[in-house]
Amino acid sequence: MEYPALLSDSESSGDDDFVIALILRNMSAASDHSRRWRQGSRRGKKPNIERNRAQYDKLLMADYFNPVPTYDASHFRRRFRMRKSLFLQIAHDLAQHDPYFQQKPDVTGRNGFSSLQKVAACVRYLATGCSLDDLDDRY
Repeated sequence: MEYPALLSDSESSGDDDFVIALILRNMSAASDHSRRWRQGSRRGKKPNIERNRAQYDKLLMADYFNPVPTYDASHFRRRFRMRKSLFLQIAHDLAQHDPYFQQKPDVTGRNGFSSLQKVAACVRYLATGCSLDDLDDRY
């Protein structure tokens, strides 16, 4: 289908109306499509898995990042294959530059995974090649 209003240099008021109507129609169609796929909770749908995000965030902090951590620097280096200072710099930079690595509330309003949890899971996966199921228990 040709859209002459989009190709001409001198657009009249009728051409503007055509373009606006076309945009509104496409936005409406996109909205209907997204509404169809995001229907929320339905009968027979499995409930979300409770992952105890806050508990595991506290545990990660206690294990590696508290002033007196459970595991020392050598354990940290063995688990993540880098110094703690480098890890923290990477975590800070990722949180500053990529919205995925920032902690945000989920759909239910509860806090999502923390930045350190997300970075720890990524780095551990890349550094050790462990399976994603292994990460599910802790991160």
